[in-house]
Parts: sequence; structure tokens; C-alpha cells
Amino acid sequence: MEVEEEERRSPHDHVDRCVPESFFDRVTQGLRGDLEHERDRRLQLADAVSKHRAEFAFAQLENERALTSLCDELR
Repeated sequence: MEVEEEERRSPHDHVDRCVPESFFDRVTQGLRGDLEHERDRRLQLADAVSKHRAEFAFAQLENERALTSLCDELR
């Protein structure tokens, strides 16, 4: 029966018993903080891209109107 229990143990069982729980809590908290920071950064970048796309579209429209106006003047 002891052999069966030994076979079922994960290779990490020994490590889990040696490392204080607070270490895992700190690592988990750090990873959550990193994840939240990256999510916020992604949202900021997505907002910036949307803003710049809109500005670019308006600039393109202005250029097309200016070109049309110039072509009309030359005719």
C-alpha cells in the first residue's frame, strides 16, 4: 500500500512541502498584478489605435476633398 501511495505522489509534492505558503501567495499576487497591468495596457493601446484610426480617416477625407477641389479648379 505504501508503494501505491508513493507512485501516486507528484514530483512536486516534496517541493510543495518545502516552500512556505506565503511564497506561493506572493508569486500569485505578483502574477495577478502583472496580468492586471498588461490588461490595462492592452486597453490603453486599443483606445489609442481607435483614436488614431478615426483621426487618420478624417485626414484622408480632408485630403480627398482638397484634391477634388483642386481638380475642379483646374478644369
